[in-house]
Amino acid sequence: KDNPALLTTTNLILQNRIKKCEIEPRKDIATTFTKRGVGRKRMFELTEHSKFQAGDDIPTRFPPPRRIQSKAIYNTSMNTLSLYAFVSGSIYPPDDINQVRGQRKAGGLAIFFPQMLGRDNDFDFDSAMNMSFGMPMPQNEGGSKPQNGLILVGFPFLRPSRNRCDMYACHGALKVVLQLLKQAATKQNMKGTKVDVKIYTDSSYAWKLLKNSTQLEKWGSLASEEDFVYDGDGPATMVNRDLLFPLTKTMHRLVTNEVTNRHGDKVVVGDVRINFFHSGDYYDSHNYMHALNLKAKTVAKWQFNKG
Repeated sequence: KDNPALLTTTNLILQNRIKKCEIEPRKDIATTFTKRGVGRKRMFELTEHSKFQAGDDIPTRFPPPRRIQSKAIYNTSMNTLSLYAFVSGSIYPPDDINQVRGQRKAGGLAIFFPQMLGRDNDFDFDSAMNMSFGMPMPQNEGGSKPQNGLILVGFPFLRPSRNRCDMYACHGALKVVLQLLKQAATKQNMKGTKVDVKIYTDSSYAWKLLKNSTQLEKWGSLASEEDFVYDGDGPATMVNRDLLFPLTKTMHRLVTNEVTNRHGDKVVVGDVRINFFHSGDYYDSHNYMHALNLKAKTVAKWQFNKG
């Protein structure tokens, strides 16, 4: 009576719970029907800095994952460079079965590099942002905050959808990484430097397509999109070729050091390894990515209102 949800389960589980009443008559039904504390456990507990209001501003009021924020970008003793990004995409207006199909939509992306927050570093993040995107959402309109590692930008292609925005958000993070490594190469010899790039997405769609780095590098080695035949997981009809293939080309350029500066001279950006992860793999991601997705929705609405 107090908790009828206990009866909402499979027939087999319900039968087992009824049998427990017969085996252990001293226990009341409420105790016997309570689900057992077995099965998949949480790998990590939520920490204090994950508890926040949904409207909190990421760069100034919501501390990012401390393990990443405090992680040094450069490690001179080990000759390594590490970069981490969290990305999310969204659309506006949101999908609604009651609305007529074909209604105009706009997309938005939120890209965040926690290591840039609250730290003096050797990167000109504002320049990297502007070199990667044509028109980010202005800071004076509540948009991008490059000084805090946050980039908000509208989806620049046709047919915006949540999946397409999430895919391009991953590519957008790669484009920023490319510019940051170019900057690093102008200040130090990157030859032999091990570069570790990790990009976290809250999209299962994007993660399933991008989780196999070896496969991405193989696709990126192809000469043109006409040569690209999707042979990954899932049906090829679900793949946004116009977004996936350019992403693999950018990744291939970074991994193989096929990078040039604005004068056309080759630039060595190090021994680059790039991996994409689902944000669920990170110990504190649920609330964190929710806040980032709210930012993506904000920029999608901004893009929509621009017309």
